[in-house]
Amino acid sequence: DLRADKLYTLIRPDLSVTLLRQGLPEENENVPGLPSGAECYVDEFIKTMLPGSLIAFGATTLQAAAPAVEWGNKPVVTATVTSADGVPTGSVTVTGPNGIKAEGTLAQVGSSAQAVISLPATLPMGTHTLTVTYPGLGGYAGATNTASLTVTKRTPALSVKVTKKPRPKKTGKATLTVTGLTSKPSGKVTVTLKKGTQTKTVTVSLKSAKATAKLPKLPKGDWTVSAHYKGDTRYAAVTVAAPAIRSK
Repeated sequence: DLRADKLYTLIRPDLSVTLLRQGLPEENENVPGLPSGAECYVDEFIKTMLPGSLIAFGATTLQAAAPAVEWGNKPVVTATVTSADGVPTGSVTVTGPNGIKAEGTLAQVGSSAQAVISLPATLPMGTHTLTVTYPGLGGYAGATNTASLTVTKRTPALSVKVTKKPRPKKTGKATLTVTGLTSKPSGKVTVTLKKGTQTKTVTVSLKSAKATAKLPKLPKGDWTVSAHYKGDTRYAAVTVAAPAIRSK
């Protein structure tokens, strides 16, 4: 660790100078010919320096991207750190609301360093502002930036199967299933039957993500069949078509 009775001189790329003394408040001191006022910055690299060592920091820039994901998928944040003085090393930390905190290690990608950080799949839907931080290491200054992550509703799988075809004088039946993840989709599903300009609809409520629809009597002819799930707080609306049926 730094010794409390010694001063360490840090010079940043903008030539600002900071004098450090461990255990005491950070101090800036003017040096003839050089401006002062830089923030104090200490990392493991600095701690290996001898008292009085002159340390020049390489300036860095950080770019962060977090593509939108559906609820239930793991969001991914990609952080890219660049420096004109070389390829930075170390790690990048992502923090945000709802207890978001994750870390990734930088790896060289071309002339820059990149970290891909996965976040929990349990993040709630909505837009989350993330803070992405590179603390600096090995002579490279730290950098920070923000990224906006949007978690959208998940698109479920909807299936409809006519188990009993309706007739001109008899009703029919169809089974409906909406498949999601750990939480079962809820809400309503509408079955639509069409023949030319004629349209008949039946709406049913899901119970444990399933429902049975009683199909109305149909005049003779070929009818198209489709089902529309209206969605709920976690699952998006979806529409599917089923094989056409013939009433005779």
